[in-house]
Amino acid sequence: MNHANAHSTYDAIIVGGAMAGVCMALALSSRSHGRLRLAIVERYEPKHHQFGGFDDRSIALSYGSCAIFSQIFQPRGTSLWQKLVPLAQPIDRIQVSDQGHFGRVQFNAETFALPHLGAVIPLETTGQVLLDALQEWQNVDYLAPMTIQNIHYHADCVQVQLADRTLQAKLIIGADGTFSQVAKNAGIQAEMCKDFQQSALIANVKMQAAHHNCAFERFTSQGPLALLPLKMPNQEERWLSLVWCRKDAEHLQNLYHQSPQDFCQQLQQAFGWQLGKIEQCTTPAVYPLKLYQAPQAIQHRTALIANANQSLHPVAGQGFNLGLRDIFYLTETLAQSHAQRADIGLYRQLLPYEKQSRADQQKIVDLTKGLVNIFSNNIPAYQLLRNIGLTALAQSATLQHWFAEPLLGQVPAAQLYTPR
Repeated sequence: MNHANAHSTYDAIIVGGAMAGVCMALALSSRSHGRLRLAIVERYEPKHHQFGGFDDRSIALSYGSCAIFSQIFQPRGTSLWQKLVPLAQPIDRIQVSDQGHFGRVQFNAETFALPHLGAVIPLETTGQVLLDALQEWQNVDYLAPMTIQNIHYHADCVQVQLADRTLQAKLIIGADGTFSQVAKNAGIQAEMCKDFQQSALIANVKMQAAHHNCAFERFTSQGPLALLPLKMPNQEERWLSLVWCRKDAEHLQNLYHQSPQDFCQQLQQAFGWQLGKIEQCTTPAVYPLKLYQAPQAIQHRTALIANANQSLHPVAGQGFNLGLRDIFYLTETLAQSHAQRADIGLYRQLLPYEKQSRADQQKIVDLTKGLVNIFSNNIPAYQLLRNIGLTALAQSATLQHWFAEPLLGQVPAAQLYTPR
């Protein structure tokens, strides 16, 4: 990975150097065996990346996402997943319950004949692992901190104007988040499809009892509450990542600053005593929740991935997993075009990515919106419906497969990358 002596001509320029952008570069480098020359343009210095995406949150990886990481290989044959395993806390079970009602179901890895249902990784330390992995590739230039002044489209290329140079490529990839500069310059206006009237309150909590690799999704009248098992150095298995969706998240954040004990009491009341007493909670952060979708994922010499393509409600933890599948689909599309010696930036060459991305996006958007609508209210008919549904799921492995398999995020094994 070259920081200073960058080239000016590339096959693709990736705008955004956090999780999505770095994973895109690693996947493309793996799939092309380093034959595609890539530039990543990132506005923050790597050491300050907590402001640009590699912050103190954690993300839940589906089994399919772990499989994708396991098939992205480094130059010496090590998979990306092998590098992430030391940070990853496996999820063997997921318990779903409805506060104040009888409905409850537990999904087990054994039911799906899988070693794990997924894993949880911390963004900050994961970011350093991914940036270190980029160092092994000579075909990638990482330009940071760097601000894009303008993007110009031509029939045969796209030019990106920086403060001190102009870059040129066949394709520009927007990995720069919900309000993407790449999308805006391509004339793609992200649409706010739904304001959930909620914010996600994020923190880490220490419980009295061990989590034993179990994740919890508890639905309340205000919104879902998730606790995801964390791997903490030199700690017992008692730390979990909290994602608490509420209408009054800012009020609870203020309550924490006034009295952490009172905050923990409210959290205890919402979650219950399944893991005993809440012993400790880190300072919470708050993120407003709105559904954004780009009306299209491609334009002339442009492709959007991850949050530049869609930004989801965190229920069921599908946001990054859907974004990683964007990366998978786009990588396969570009690799096939490159193998055919075609121009990878042509609109018609990007159409397979558009088709796969749109279909997957709509399926997951409909699923997550449905879960929020059904579980985030006190309407008696909805309460009855969701508890009957949870009870039926608890009693039927067939129904569990039908419900959970889209959330496991598996991709066709035949398309996964292979090392040289």
